[in-house]
Amino acid sequence: MILNRTCLLIGVSLLLAGCLDQRAPSGYVSVSSTGNASSTSQCPDLVGSFDLSNVPLGRAITDQIPPETRGLPVLMTFKQGPTHLEAWWVVPIHSLREWSDKEREKNPVNYARWRNLVMQRPGPMARAQDIASLRNETSKFGPQAGPFFAGIVSYQCAQNWMRIREQPGYRGTPNNPDAEGFGETEIWLGRDAQGAMLVKTIYYNLKSFHVWGDASSSIRTSSSATWSKVAASEFVDAVPLEEGDLPSSLPKDAFRSCGERINQLAALTNKISASAPDGVFLIGSEVPAYDPAQSREDCAGKGKVIELVFSSRNPDQLQRLEEQILGEPDVQGVRRLSKAEDAPSMRRFSITLR
Repeated sequence: MILNRTCLLIGVSLLLAGCLDQRAPSGYVSVSSTGNASSTSQCPDLVGSFDLSNVPLGRAITDQIPPETRGLPVLMTFKQGPTHLEAWWVVPIHSLREWSDKEREKNPVNYARWRNLVMQRPGPMARAQDIASLRNETSKFGPQAGPFFAGIVSYQCAQNWMRIREQPGYRGTPNNPDAEGFGETEIWLGRDAQGAMLVKTIYYNLKSFHVWGDASSSIRTSSSATWSKVAASEFVDAVPLEEGDLPSSLPKDAFRSCGERINQLAALTNKISASAPDGVFLIGSEVPAYDPAQSREDCAGKGKVIELVFSSRNPDQLQRLEEQILGEPDVQGVRRLSKAEDAPSMRRFSITLR
């Protein structure tokens, strides 16, 4: 009886194997690691960088979310490890340099703290919570720079496709989660001759059956597949940052103290008021209060912004004033503000120092 049932299941499995064969559509031919589709290699060459930070595939491959980068691009780089293909989250160095150049001038104290943190390298035996703590502290001052190890990629290879880590099963069907039944998913990655990553996602519906007594198993009864491509990005290697990769921090004596910034704002206010166009009058100003006993080295953000209110019956003169303020060497930016109580003849400016 058991032998007959086993033979029947084998026969059914062989029959279904043909039904579950997933043929690649046109344009989805995966080449081998040598770049020759006729090679005997079973694995595709996935080494490269791809933008997977905003697609579910990145999380499916590694189960690791990308780092917080404050809007800077982050790529997933695949590189060959000692035994398996490894996935790393990396931020292109040119993006970090652009951000660093601006932040160094705008917030030199914060930049110095951020730079010190990103240059720290937890050892290979560092605890996961220590690494997470360092990443969280870094994100207070700037982007998490990495690179960050995301996981091992390779699971098995066949016919120039690589099956990645096991995916969680699903209830119902992919198109109807509330339906009866259950299934499993496989994700296979390939590489076409132009270098794009090919993604084949196969959904298998499963049927449970009893083998003997309370023992049960399942068999794949039907399947469906989806296909997609991800273009390769410029390769970014997953290597630690070196001292020369980022601009150095400004020396301590280059930082203006809180008191010096407040005095600078007062002097700027007097200069703007004295040189304002004819018929333009300063009617209000607000400078953050300065308490040496309470302030931090970076003034807690104070001392860099002042709000000035001017009045004039001539809009052209107010426009000239705005251009004049922007031309001041100590001014980094000017924003127009408005409040409900402002009259049409008033112009309110928020001025930020360098």
